[in-house]
Amino acid sequence: MQRIAFGISWSFIKILGLIPESLIYRQVRIIAWFLRRCLKYRKKVLYGNLIRVFPDLTPDALEKLAKANYRILATTLLESLRGFTMSNEMLLQRFTIKNGELLNRYASAGKSTVLLSSHIGNWEWAALGMAQQLDPPVYGIYKPLTNSYLESYVLKTRGAFGLHLIPVKQTAQAVKACQEKPGCLVLVADQSPGKIAKAIWTPFFGIETPFVHGPEEIARGNNWPVLYGDIRCTGQGRYTMEIELLVENPQQVPDGAITRAYAKKLENIIRNNPADWLWSHRRWKKVEQITQQPEHSSPIQE
Repeated sequence: MQRIAFGISWSFIKILGLIPESLIYRQVRIIAWFLRRCLKYRKKVLYGNLIRVFPDLTPDALEKLAKANYRILATTLLESLRGFTMSNEMLLQRFTIKNGELLNRYASAGKSTVLLSSHIGNWEWAALGMAQQLDPPVYGIYKPLTNSYLESYVLKTRGAFGLHLIPVKQTAQAVKACQEKPGCLVLVADQSPGKIAKAIWTPFFGIETPFVHGPEEIARGNNWPVLYGDIRCTGQGRYTMEIELLVENPQQVPDGAITRAYAKKLENIIRNNPADWLWSHRRWKKVEQITQQPEHSSPIQE
């Protein structure tokens, strides 16, 4: 079954690669409508998150924001699939990096870096663009696919751009590689943590929210500079990522300071363009689980 599923996926990807870009983007509204109206893809989660964060939105404003978010989700889906058949030259035309010399300087000085990003813009193209355009090797931490054939295909095509994909359970390998030779460890750190006991809690849209502990733990343990990659859409199928320094010396700041800086930066970016973030992710599911169990001690109650 895995081979059949891969064959269908591979055929669709190849066909998509032959379709002119202008025709592909004409399908965005149709796919967005299908996701929202027919599949109702995580509709309850998406609307619930928007209401939680923006309680003062009118019904019309809420609906407008949700529709825009589904269109961006559809765009990202199509572009990610299209990315499998893109050449290095095509990616260079579609994705650029600002302030990349900052990462290059740290690498030249013998320092590895931790770059944090989020589910805004085309984060998959961002990882490929970094590997393609920066001097130090780029290590992207990801969650492996269950289909072994598709997994091999993803590793092969992503590796063609020079990106080193490391399964999340093997993050230690990427850390070791960066200890041996200056590199850049890329972490998309805005998802809900798997292990709540190790989570770092910090305000996010006025809600005490758990964040994954890994980025801060890695950065502090090695005193690697922490940077943020702000991905912005600059036109149809065109993106720019601006790299900004968050914390230069992690061991000189209090515990939790890196995570707080990341959460604050991310919140400001989302507030400026709220439709761009991945609202369909159950970002506050751990908060909901804890608040439904009053006997359980939590940072919210403390």
